[in-house]
Amino acid sequence: MLLLLILTGSPGWAGSAGTPKPVSFVLLHVNDTHSRFTPRPYALQFPGLETPMPVPVGSVSKIAALVRQTREHSPHVLFLHAGDMVQGSLYYTLFHGQAEAHVFNAMGLDAMAAGNHEFDRGTGGILSLLDHAQFPVMSANMDVSDDPDLAGRIPPYIIKQVDGVPVAVIGLLTRDLHRTSSPPDTLRMGPVIQTAQETINRLTAREIRIIILLSHIGYEKDRLLARSVTGADIIVGGHSHTLLGNFQDLGLTPEGSYPTMVTAPDGTDVLVVHAWKHTRLLGRLSVDFDASGKIVSHQGSPCLIAGIPLLDKEEQPLDPRTQERVRLAIERDTRIALPEPDPAVAAIAEMYAAQVAEQGHIVVGRAEQPLPHIRVPDPTIPQGSAIAPLVAESLKRKVNRNGFDVDIAIQNAGGVRTGLRAGDITIETIYTLLPFENTLVIFQMTGQQINALLEDASGAIFDGQQFFGGFPYTSGLRFRIDPAAGKGNRISECRVMDASRNWHPMNSHATYRVVVNSFLAGGGDGYTAFDSLEGHDTGFIDTQAFLEYVSAQKTLDPPDRDPFFQTP
Repeated sequence: MLLLLILTGSPGWAGSAGTPKPVSFVLLHVNDTHSRFTPRPYALQFPGLETPMPVPVGSVSKIAALVRQTREHSPHVLFLHAGDMVQGSLYYTLFHGQAEAHVFNAMGLDAMAAGNHEFDRGTGGILSLLDHAQFPVMSANMDVSDDPDLAGRIPPYIIKQVDGVPVAVIGLLTRDLHRTSSPPDTLRMGPVIQTAQETINRLTAREIRIIILLSHIGYEKDRLLARSVTGADIIVGGHSHTLLGNFQDLGLTPEGSYPTMVTAPDGTDVLVVHAWKHTRLLGRLSVDFDASGKIVSHQGSPCLIAGIPLLDKEEQPLDPRTQERVRLAIERDTRIALPEPDPAVAAIAEMYAAQVAEQGHIVVGRAEQPLPHIRVPDPTIPQGSAIAPLVAESLKRKVNRNGFDVDIAIQNAGGVRTGLRAGDITIETIYTLLPFENTLVIFQMTGQQINALLEDASGAIFDGQQFFGGFPYTSGLRFRIDPAAGKGNRISECRVMDASRNWHPMNSHATYRVVVNSFLAGGGDGYTAFDSLEGHDTGFIDTQAFLEYVSAQKTLDPPDRDPFFQTP
């Protein structure tokens, strides 16, 4: 309670409405930062240059510098995080949320929405973050009252006093939490829209007129939320890694305007904003409210976080003339910032980076050529991911070398977070590729059950337009898929490899042993068929299995990818 009083800056838990008056503030926001502390190259297009230039993009210390500069020039600033602060690099693997909490503590983060990946390690994962965070982690539609460790630690909302005017910030989290992470069974998720409206009603009944929804449900669902509730002014979102704004000429593909304007049921406008992912962008929205709490004007200016030196595709310095042209283009573009790192946050990040580097820079193998990754095969890569089948192979090899007789491994596309470039493969590379550290679970399944499982996965993608991360990449199993076919008829020509590495048609009545990661075993990404099956959790970790695989292979080559992912 004391911590929340300090954070809200109000005389009571919920604050008070006070005397109505106009108020203005700058809203800064990030989302889906996923334990990314340092820049990574991203290709940007610049005027006068024929090809995109790889520019270092993203940095917690540079975001901190912009936050500090904004506070120096604007008297009233709110800084919010829309969830998935953790999971995605060795910073989380080694420090379990402590590093991320310390960085955002130093930035003066006002509040954070709980994201699904905060629960990838069950209760223990988010507890580590909560133990070190000096900001509230919120969710109004999550009931933690039955969890002895979390009860009372995840508030539904906070109220910030901005120039004496109360501003409510309500946390919301995807109801698919149990399918997209590994929360304990003690957590219960309520409906997002209903919960949001009920919470808004309670706050407006107390004459709190300015309400921000800090959500982790995705851009499209945020737009639906804005169309469905009355009383919300701004939705700050995350989960879908959505880029908004006018960035097309830089070679990027935004999904909408910043802010996106949506009309609520009462005819008022709701501003929806997202800030992409991985600390690449800082959302900035200046808003003016009248005394009744109505938005009278706003200006949005999201900012890409860039850095130097500039490198070419082979990660060699650009020639001086091109380097200068790109640097000048960045400096002249108001959509891109090139700030000096904030010294305090940089010092914290560097302290953790030294420990990460000690472990992460160890080289364990090499990719002789690029191994790209794509979730659902499309015309650009019709045979699908080149790396996910190798991950599946590593899972199968791990359990079989430890006495299990497994025929098939299935790896969901979303569990593999990136492709591999040609060159050395380090421990850090592997933990970035497979950051979730799922255990390996073995099931006995008939050929008919396996076929139904594949049909369910493809149906969720092509019929439901969801769970794109559930596309199945396999080892020991091949099949053909036709997205245009009707439900239940997309999968054909299933073949299983025998001990002599020969392929045979899958027998619908035969029993096969199948290994998957614990996320899928728990019904994640729409694999609910596992809910009715009894699996054996081996305790082996997928990241470690792939690390052992790369260390043994030394050199990774593209898998033998017959066109079984292509349509017939």
